[in-house]
Parts: sequence; structure tokens; C-alpha cells
Amino acid sequence: MTPTHAVKKGVRYRYYVSRRLVTGTRGADGNGQTSGQRIPAANLEGLVVQRLRSFFADPLAVIESLPRHRRDAPSQKPATEATTAIVRALDDGRDDAWNTIFRPMIVRVQARLDRIDVELGAERLVERLLETNNSDSHPGEGDPMPRRGEDDSDSTEVVVRLSLPAQLKRTGKEMKFVVRGDGDERTADPSMIRLIVRAVRLARRLAENPGSTLEDVASRDELGGPYAARLIRLNYLAPDIVAAIFDGTQPVDLPASKLMADTRFPLDWRAQRAALGFA
Repeated sequence: MTPTHAVKKGVRYRYYVSRRLVTGTRGADGNGQTSGQRIPAANLEGLVVQRLRSFFADPLAVIESLPRHRRDAPSQKPATEATTAIVRALDDGRDDAWNTIFRPMIVRVQARLDRIDVELGAERLVERLLETNNSDSHPGEGDPMPRRGEDDSDSTEVVVRLSLPAQLKRTGKEMKFVVRGDGDERTADPSMIRLIVRAVRLARRLAENPGSTLEDVASRDELGGPYAARLIRLNYLAPDIVAAIFDGTQPVDLPASKLMADTRFPLDWRAQRAALGFA
């Protein structure tokens, strides 16, 4: 898949798209149409990081993934210490964790209909854990996420494959990966959080300027009146719905577009929960 982005109302949205959609290559389904998928970057990258964290949090799994001649006692101690440091860097929210730790080790990430495969270079993994090489550069570092195109030939590099069972589902107008039974570890949707924040800011400005209309206040953010009217309704969401959105535990079929789509937004909290899939 290939990284791309779109800009809407001054907001940049990142995606990964099938290379067929970029090159216009016809699919093999016989209908003469270009086939492929477009997946939100935050959704895919979040699941990849989640799988990598679970791998490095299991020292035994890491040791068993090393070449046999690297599983001796002198190698196990530094490898275990390195995995602990990697997990700590993630849990501490280090901004450079992806670029400095994971991306140099990843050969490719393959998004399938029922799972996500993350392939780590075996030698790169050894270098990282045992510091056998001080090289700072590896193939694929120029991309947000290393990937292989549908028509590329297989690499001869030995890899450690990590799979994450995940089902590709349509949520609103987007395709997203959903992990069954893993709702507590889902990452929050940045686009939904952005809507809530903008709605609160819009309401605050309106309250601070009693003589202004909604259109006047919205124009500061270059928002049209109808869009601002739908946006400001989000201030009346039930507190538990807002909390779920910030925690990333809202229903999987509740995308940002659904929050903004219905102009007949119910004010009753119980009705909101039913309309948005919480009840």
C-alpha cells in the first residue's frame, strides 16, 4: 500500500491506498474496474504499533525469533534489556519511537482482508537488540510505513512475521480494520476528537461574543453557516458518548461523518445513544 493524504477544510487526512488505485491497474475480478482499498493511516499504524508492543513485551517470543546461534545466555540478557527499553519508550509516549525503533526493523506491512502482517528483518532485529551494527539506515525508511506493492517480487531477506487478526470493515464511507474483543485497546479517532474540540471552541466564541451570529463566529475558521450549525450540535452530546470518543471505545460503525450527517440530532441523551449505536 502507498501512503497518501487529502486536505479538507484546511485539515490534512492521511491514508494508505492500494497501489492499483494509484497506478490505475485493473483488478483481476473481470469487471474491468480498478480495485483496491483506502485505509485511514491512524487506524493501520495504531494496530501495527499495538502488535509490535505485544511482541516486544514478551521476551520469550523475542528470544525465540532470533537465529539459533544468537539464543545463547550471553545474548539473551542484552536482548531482554533491549526489549524492556523498547516497551518503555512506547509507554512513555516517545515521539521518535516509530522512526528510530520500529521503522528501521520493518521490511513490510501487508494489509489483508482478515489480518495485518508485520514483517521484521531478522538481521535488523538482531542489530537492534544486540547492537551488532551501528548502521542508521535501512531500506524503506523514506516512507511512513514500509510496504510491498501488489506486483513486487518477494524479497530474499529473512523475516520474522507477526500477524494481527483484524477484519476489514466499512464504517461510514471509510474502510477500517476492526480487532474482535479488543475494544479496550483501540486508539481514538483523531478526526472525531477534532470535531469535538472545534465544536467546543465554536460554542465558546459564540458565548464570548453575544452580539455575533453563528456565521460571524464560524467565519474566523473559514467555516460555512450550515456546517457550523451541524458542528455546534456536538456540544450537546451525552458526556459518556464524548468520553467514549476520546477513549476510542465508540461503536466501530460510528465514523466522524456520521456525527455530522444527520441534521435532526436528538438532544435527549437516551435517544442519542440509540441513534449512534451505544444502546
